[in-house]
Amino acid sequence: MVELLKYTLTNLLWKYIQANPLSTLLQVMAVGFSMSGVVFNIHKKKICWILFSISGIFWLWLYAYSQLYISIIPPIVYLFMNFWGWKKWSKK
Repeated sequence: MVELLKYTLTNLLWKYIQANPLSTLLQVMAVGFSMSGVVFNIHKKKICWILFSISGIFWLWLYAYSQLYISIIPPIVYLFMNFWGWKKWSKK
C-alpha cells in the first residue's frame, strides 16, 4: 500500500512538473532564495534583504504568469518591507 502511494505521488508530481515547467522553476527559485534569506537573517547578515527581495520578485512573476492577480499584493508589501529592513540595518 505504501509503495502504491509513493508511486502515485511521484507520478502526479512528475506530471505537474512536465505540464508546468516554468511555474515549477519559479517556485523552486523563490523558495531557494527565501530559505537562503532566512539562513543569512539568522546570522544577522544584511544580504538577507536582497535575497528576500529576489524571492519576492520570483513570487510576483509566478503569480502574474499564473494569472493569480490578487496574490500579487503580499509580495509587493514584502518588497517594501525588505527595502525598509535594508535601510534600518544599514544605519547600524
